Amino acid sequence: MGRLFAFGCSFTVYFWPTWADILADDLGYMENKTYYNFAQLGIGNKAISQRILEADLKYNFTSADRLVILWSSWFRHDFFRAGMYADRGNVFNNPIYGNKYVEKHWDPIDALLTNFTSIIQSNNLYKRIILWQGSAFSLKSLGCLRPVDHFGKQQFDSIWKMYFPCIKHLKFKDFAKKNLLSFNHKIKDIHPDTKDYLQLLEDWICPNFSHKLQQSTLKKWNKIYQEISEEIPLNRFDPQIMVDIVPKYFKDKEFNQQICCPLDNIPTTINSDNIYQTNAERY
Repeated sequence: MGRLFAFGCSFTVYFWPTWADILADDLGYMENKTYYNFAQLGIGNKAISQRILEADLKYNFTSADRLVILWSSWFRHDFFRAGMYADRGNVFNNPIYGNKYVEKHWDPIDALLTNFTSIIQSNNLYKRIILWQGSAFSLKSLGCLRPVDHFGKQQFDSIWKMYFPCIKHLKFKDFAKKNLLSFNHKIKDIHPDTKDYLQLLEDWICPNFSHKLQQSTLKKWNKIYQEISEEIPLNRFDPQIMVDIVPKYFKDKEFNQQICCPLDNIPTTINSDNIYQTNAERY
């Protein structure tokens, strides 16, 4: 038995156990301490693909290892700064960007090419050890990338025709909760709670690689869900409260071996806009 590596955004690692944590437990990787969650909140598919390569370089994937990947939104603009990938999410709904940033630095055709390239390259490199992969955002959402002008539409359609067949095997599903209520209506959040993730595993994830969750797994995680729900105070609609509650149920940090900071030799206290000045402007 090799190791299990999980990759994705906040739908794969969050304030409470996600589908990846439950699956790692069900398959025995958690018990063997051979589970590594490389997901990070707010990142897009470019950063996910970079983290997959990073994990390979750090841990030297073998034929016995398995990867599970939940690809993210195609509307994220990944970049690396101060020892971390910026966790800023969608360029259109995070006020830290704003219209001027989007107009200057974001383009739908570039986003299309970047996302296609990231997913296809990762599949070409690691398809033999990918146990499962899917997308946490619907295929319909990608249509919003299509420009409104005639030339832009032609570019989009040409790229789509060439690239999409390479990822047509991917399953797309909107993971965001519609009612925003989690853990017996005690937490307000778009992310599925642990019980929701159990359902997603049973109905959508596991059938795609011919796996069925063990009854002991269902019993264990339903119990954990109920106990966590009971411990959350009423009218505390804040997922941050889970930081104090969730770790009580897991020893030795086994629930989530998240590798938060890539590239360990880079200091994480960089805050100057000029720290990376080089002579690159000459070229």
